[in-house]
Amino acid sequence: MTDAVLLSMLDRPCTIIHRSQTGAWDRYHNPTWEDTATTETVWYVEQTEAREVTEGRTTGIATHLGVWPSATEVDDSDKVSSDGITYEVLGPPWQVWEPGSGESHVEANVRVVE
Repeated sequence: MTDAVLLSMLDRPCTIIHRSQTGAWDRYHNPTWEDTATTETVWYVEQTEAREVTEGRTTGIATHLGVWPSATEVDDSDKVSSDGITYEVLGPPWQVWEPGSGESHVEANVRVVE
């Protein structure tokens, strides 16, 4: 895929919510997540898996692939909000490199949380 095609797909506005574990301690004495900053950008998102867990309770789980422009700062502690849906980043993002031209874009797996 050429960079021009990829850039044409990055058309959905999103907010990356950067977080850190600096919030108040919970009852188990673990630090809680606190939003520290936000970044407005665009992305492309597509569903990669949907499943339902029915043992003990019924829970729908949906994972997606998120793609952002080159040099977007996103990490595995962040959440992403887009179109009224909140996702959490799963694992470290991947900076995709094109031989001879440098970073093409940033990809990460995300999961719907709200």
